Amino acid sequence: MERASRAEAAAYGLRSQLTRAEARLECLTRELAAGRLQATPCSTTGDRYALAAAQVRLLDALHDKQQIVIASQARIADLLNDKRRLEAAEAASGAELTTVAERLRGMELASAEADRAHALACEQLQAELAQERARNERIATDQHALRAAEVSLADARSMHAAQIQTLHTEHASAFERLNDELTRERARNELIATNLLALRTQVTAEIKSFRYAAGTASERMNTLYLDLIEKTLTGEATADPAGDPWSPKSFDPLRRSVGRDWPRSAVTMIGSARMRNLRLLCERALAEGVAGDFIETGVWRGGACIYMRAVLAASDDRTRRVFVADSFQGLPPPDVLSFPDDRGDTHHSYGDLAVTRAAVEANFRKFDLLDERVIFLEGWFRDTLPGAPIEKLAVLRLDGDMYESTFQALDALYNKVSPGGFVIVDDYILAPCARAINDFRAVHGITAPLVDVDGAAVWWQVPSI
Repeated sequence: MERASRAEAAAYGLRSQLTRAEARLECLTRELAAGRLQATPCSTTGDRYALAAAQVRLLDALHDKQQIVIASQARIADLLNDKRRLEAAEAASGAELTTVAERLRGMELASAEADRAHALACEQLQAELAQERARNERIATDQHALRAAEVSLADARSMHAAQIQTLHTEHASAFERLNDELTRERARNELIATNLLALRTQVTAEIKSFRYAAGTASERMNTLYLDLIEKTLTGEATADPAGDPWSPKSFDPLRRSVGRDWPRSAVTMIGSARMRNLRLLCERALAEGVAGDFIETGVWRGGACIYMRAVLAASDDRTRRVFVADSFQGLPPPDVLSFPDDRGDTHHSYGDLAVTRAAVEANFRKFDLLDERVIFLEGWFRDTLPGAPIEKLAVLRLDGDMYESTFQALDALYNKVSPGGFVIVDDYILAPCARAINDFRAVHGITAPLVDVDGAAVWWQVPSI
């Protein structure tokens, strides 16, 4: 705006100069006209010089007027150009001012929105601060309660420590008493085992004497044959030493008679008492005409199955079969989800319990008792027993040690045991096995009495219909 004012002032000055030049020219023109009018009557030389001088001044004034006009026109053109530029600049400045004004309005709106958001955030922060203060108050209250509880707990621990000390003292005394009782019980068991061995020897001698006196030569030969098979299978004939980790590495006839060790080379670990029980029940099933085959579930080296096959051979039975059921890989790891009673069982970790089928077949061959009537069921009981080709059983001998193995064998085979048949449980001394037997008998309402064999094994007879 200031530049436009200056341009207008300059234009005004030029117009003033032009007006003065025109006034001067008009004056000279009048003077010249007056001189011409006067020059006619006076033709003196002075007049002529004055007229010439006036003409010269007139020409100079015209020339000055033309120069002033040209300069004024150029200056006016420059001023007009400046004015147009100024107007364009003013228009651009107006547009920029409009844009700036719009931006300012936008910034004002944004600022207002930011102020509202800030106010809302402040309200939220105040609310959160109030909640945090409430939480801190609750925490302080809880800490106070916790300190009180810690004091109470310290008091209770002191009291508990005193009670524990008292209990430890009482338990130590009770443990000493139990240890003394256990020592006495062990002594009594050793005495009982000694008496059992002596009684078995006496009974065996009396049975032999009776059979020899009343039986035929063939029956006497069968008795001698089965006695020799029994002594060989248990390792008594060769005084086979123990091979387990807990027994003395020597042959102990008392321990062997009740199956309390694992022979190093002999093919059964169940001992003489359980072998004689198996023989008597097999012979009884044959004598009483109980229908069905013989089976053992869990055979180790095959000794009990070999003995059952020998009983059939000695009795000249040519139809019954002996089923040999085993994984031939040892025992399975505990399935605690399905069978929690097996929790902590370690039988699967004993490599000596894994005997191959080929080794068991070789043991049968040593006694010339492997033929088509010896049927191997190889695999885990849950896979092999439910579909086994068995119609009837006269003797079912269970030697699975664990709850799972015992229960699965009973569940698959008990309904095939003929009336008057026998169920023998080798490991009733083991708690998981005993619980499996008791649970199965309870579920199926089995009330037949359990008959003890040697403090470890039991058997019962399926009632006749």
